[in-house]
Amino acid sequence: MNIIVLVTNNLIQDQKMHRTCTSLKNLGHDVILVGRADKNSLEKLPLPFQTMRLPFKFQTGIIFYASVIWKYFWLLRAQKPDIVWSVDVDTIVPAITYKKIWGCKVIFDAHEYFHEVPELLHRPFKKWIWKMVARIYIPKADMHVTVSNTLSGIFENLYGKPFTVIWNVPYAQKKEVRVSSPKSKYIIYQGMLNKGRGLEVLIDAMPNIQELELWIVGEGDLSSELRQKTNASRAKDRIKFLGWMLPEDLRTITSGAYLGVNLLDGESLSYQYSMANKFFDYLQAGVPSVNMDFVEYRDFLDHYPVGLTLSKLEKNDIAEVINRVVEDKEFYNKLKSTAERVSSQFSWENEEKKIGDLLKSITKCA
Repeated sequence: MNIIVLVTNNLIQDQKMHRTCTSLKNLGHDVILVGRADKNSLEKLPLPFQTMRLPFKFQTGIIFYASVIWKYFWLLRAQKPDIVWSVDVDTIVPAITYKKIWGCKVIFDAHEYFHEVPELLHRPFKKWIWKMVARIYIPKADMHVTVSNTLSGIFENLYGKPFTVIWNVPYAQKKEVRVSSPKSKYIIYQGMLNKGRGLEVLIDAMPNIQELELWIVGEGDLSSELRQKTNASRAKDRIKFLGWMLPEDLRTITSGAYLGVNLLDGESLSYQYSMANKFFDYLQAGVPSVNMDFVEYRDFLDHYPVGLTLSKLEKNDIAEVINRVVEDKEFYNKLKSTAERVSSQFSWENEEKKIGDLLKSITKCA
């Protein structure tokens, strides 16, 4: 089948969709992953499937999303896919519109609780619009998937459709990653540098954190602001911004880290119910992590003690938790050995089977 996958990011660090599209390709389908071009876009991505990035004059706001609907619809019309894999609510309008006119199938993939993201918390009108878009269009998709058990239950109640959970986990590490010993131990953050990720508070905490450097991998809306904040910090010599990295390079950097951080602002329901891919990336690399005390992380860590939870996103609490791990070597070694032991249980190879089952239940378009 010809499958078009729609996202609105620049494709570089969307590792879940890299894995999803690779699985679709391995299952024998023709796959194109479509995103947007921006100033951080790499010329070519070393991926085993076709990618396409469309230029947009505006990168945010109503004009950007109107352009997404227009350009993605006409791209679908030109490509004539059998299946559209629509990721999050900001791509579902062109997918369902195309389906209504030309009768194709749509798989809706919810990576987050879209109208509850931090960017919409204090924008009631925009939040209402996205809520209405979700209510109207999500039930019209043929199949539905999401990233956690909590979100699955919420979405099933909201939209009256079953949601299959496909965990946001990496491939199993089949061979040891060779990591050169850095001059000092470091904490790693990987992902978007956006509002609600706790990065401002983490930078504020760094002067009170012992021994460790902070390596930040990624870019986003707060890239400039966070760099300015770092330049004003007493710990500026221990904070590094590495920008975007290709998956293999990121995997090497992650494997050499002392700790991973996955800090989120609990004001957003989308974050409260999340299960971020970085959590599993740290786990797969055998690296203990510090996470928020949200339901999915708490339940996981109760069964598999591979990291710590933080009840409040405050600089003193962050420093206290991380310093505890640095000071208590025995405790740290237990966390690390557990992560190394259970990492193989949470790999993409297990989730890939769900994608195969999903496609078997969809009839190819005429």
